[in-house]
Amino acid sequence: MVVVRNEDQSFSTDWFMKPIASGRILNYFSLHPKHLKINVAYNFVKKVNTLSTIKTEQQKKETVMRLLKLNDYPVSLINRLINRHNERRTRTPTQLENDDQQIKIYKSIPYIVGLSQQITQYFKRSNEFDNINIVHYNNNTVGSLYRAMKGRTDTYQRNNVIYCIGCQQCDAKYVGMTTNKLQTRMYGHKSDVNLLDKVTKIENTSDRLHKLSGLKERTAMMNHCVSTGHRFDLQNASILDHSLKTNRLPILEVCHIMTTQNINKRTDVEGLHTCYTGIMHTLNRLSHRNRQNRNDLDTNTIETDEARMNQNDE
Repeated sequence: MVVVRNEDQSFSTDWFMKPIASGRILNYFSLHPKHLKINVAYNFVKKVNTLSTIKTEQQKKETVMRLLKLNDYPVSLINRLINRHNERRTRTPTQLENDDQQIKIYKSIPYIVGLSQQITQYFKRSNEFDNINIVHYNNNTVGSLYRAMKGRTDTYQRNNVIYCIGCQQCDAKYVGMTTNKLQTRMYGHKSDVNLLDKVTKIENTSDRLHKLSGLKERTAMMNHCVSTGHRFDLQNASILDHSLKTNRLPILEVCHIMTTQNINKRTDVEGLHTCYTGIMHTLNRLSHRNRQNRNDLDTNTIETDEARMNQNDE
């Protein structure tokens, strides 16, 4: 904004753009929600009209048209936004106050082309969710495009993670969750295993069985260790998922328990609503199919390499 002193010593303002400015704003053809692009254009219209007290209405319109057309906004959309702003300026303060009194709730979801628009339209058409506004965010961020410059954090030093441990004697896997460092959680599992080794050496049968029964109730992993005598590879735990918000971890753990082959108790997934059952079943089926395709691809690659080696030997 530039401030101009008039001859009568009054002040006027005008919207100002530096000569070196590129004039770029969010392009109309960018991969963002449509309402987000419309809001960007409307805020620009509002900014030019509010800050410019020197220019005429026609000059303001020409300024808005020039910059928005430069960013591929349709002329019809620009005219509608200008008319909407002019209509809002004519509303009384009482009408604007009544609009602001309604308590609005904002919920954020990832932006997926086609699906996100349908969800937003559903909430708009529903009379039960008039006060809920859906806000989308883009997963295709700069952080996902460029490599991180910081050193990678060691697996066992990470916290707020969903982890998986494999059995050393069979194919059993245990899925767990921790808000502490993964190394600290592994110390807890190792302490349980050490206690199990001590309990198995108790000569009194009744005391040994009583303590073994208590250990089996701790976790599904200990239940497997007590029942089979197997041990889990605590030195090679893998991270399945993570979240900075701890309240998301329980639902992430349930999702991974339902979509992977594991020994976890079925009570671990009781908190998941039944409407997600079909989705989890589909994800599990697709994951199994992808693993099978990868195994078939690896087998074909090995056979091809062997055939090529045999031809070379001949």
